[in-house]
Amino acid sequence: MKRVLFLLVFLLACSQTASPAVKQGCTAESRQVDVCPASYEKVCGWYSEAVQCFAFPCAEDFSNSCEACKNLNVNWWSPGECPAQ
Repeated sequence: MKRVLFLLVFLLACSQTASPAVKQGCTAESRQVDVCPASYEKVCGWYSEAVQCFAFPCAEDFSNSCEACKNLNVNWWSPGECPAQ
C-alpha cells in the first residue's frame, strides 16, 4: 500500500514539473575519484529509483558534477539548481 501511495504522489509531482532538458549520466570513472576540483558549478544530482523519495524532486543540489557523482545514490545530474517542490 505504501508503494502505491508513493507511486501516485511521485507521478502527480512529475506530471506537474518539467524534467530537466540536459541529463548527464554518472559513469564508473566519475565515481572513482578521490578528490573533486574546488569549482563551483551548481548541478542537481538526481537519485536512482532505489532511493524512496516522498516529494518531488528526488534530487539534491551539489557544487559540481564530480561531487554529485561521488554520491552513489545519484544516477545522473543536470546543470543548475534542482527544481523547487
